[in-house]
Amino acid sequence: MLTRRSLRIKVLQTIYACQQNSSMSEEGTQRLFQKSINDVYRLFLYQILIITEVARYVTEDKRKRARKHLVTEEDKALSTRIWDNKIVQAIVNDEGFQQKIKAEKLNYLVETDMVKTLYKMLVKTPEYKAYVSKEAPKTKDDKQILKILFRNVMQASELYGDYLDDHFTNWMDDDQTIESAIISMILNFKAPSENAPILALKKVRDWDEKVQFGKELLQLTLKHKEDLIALITPQLQNWELDRVSQIDVILLQLALSELLYFPTIPVKVSINEYIDVSKSYSTPKSKDFINGILDKLMNSLKEEGRITKLGRGLVGF
Repeated sequence: MLTRRSLRIKVLQTIYACQQNSSMSEEGTQRLFQKSINDVYRLFLYQILIITEVARYVTEDKRKRARKHLVTEEDKALSTRIWDNKIVQAIVNDEGFQQKIKAEKLNYLVETDMVKTLYKMLVKTPEYKAYVSKEAPKTKDDKQILKILFRNVMQASELYGDYLDDHFTNWMDDDQTIESAIISMILNFKAPSENAPILALKKVRDWDEKVQFGKELLQLTLKHKEDLIALITPQLQNWELDRVSQIDVILLQLALSELLYFPTIPVKVSINEYIDVSKSYSTPKSKDFINGILDKLMNSLKEEGRITKLGRGLVGF
C-alpha cells in the first residue's frame, strides 16, 4: 500500500507541520508522522467498507420493493448478485475485518443516504446491467464490477469526495496510494482459506519495512538538520536561505539525508524522487532549483568521499 514516494511526502508534510509549530518536540513530530501513516490504513479500510455497504444496499432495495403496494415484475426480478459477489462476501464474513472496522469506529462514518446515492449510480452503469444479466458470473466478473464501483462510481462522485473531505483530513494526498492498494486487493483476490485471510485485512507484506524507512528518514533529517543546512547554504549563491521556499529547503534536506545516510538507495533515485515531489508540492520553478542544487551537492560530496552506497545503491553511482 505504501510506497517510498508516499512516505517521502508524509515526512515532508510532517516536518513542514513541525516547523509551523515551534513548540513541537521531536517525540511529538514522530507521533504526528505515525498518525499520518495510520490515517492511510484507516482510509483504506473505510473505502473497502463503503464498497461492501453499497453492495449490501441492494438487499434493502429488494426489501423496499417487496413492500410496495403494487409490486411489478421488475421489482420481483431485482438481482442481488452484487451482494453475493465472492469478494464482497469474503470481506464481510471475515472476522478480522469486522474487528478492525469496530476498533477504528468506522461504522459510525457510514451515511445511509450517501450509500444509497452510490448504489443508484452503480445500477445505472452498463457494466452493472451486464453483470446482473449473466447467468453465472465468474470471479473475473466479480472483480470487474467492484473496479467499476470503486473507480467509476465512488471516485467519480462529488458527494462521496465531499464526505471524505469532512472526515479524512488531506485524504487527496493519499488518494493514489489508496486507489492502487484497493485495485490490487480486488485483482489479486483469491478465495480465502481458513489460515489465509484476504488481502484487505492485513497491511501489505512490506508495510512495516516501508514505514521504518519513513521513520528513519524523519529521524535522521531532524537529527542532522544543522549539518544539512550547512551543506545547502553555500550552494545557494545569490539566494538567501530565508528567501527560498520552505518546502524546497525541506526537500533538499530530505534528499541529502538519503544521499548521506541511506546506502542502499541509488543517488539518482533520490534526486529524481524529490524533483518529482517538488512538482506537486512546491512552486513551478522548484524542480529546476532543486535539481541544480542537488547536482552540485552530489558532485562535491562524491569528490569528498562522503557518499557511500552499497548493493542496489550502487546502481548508476
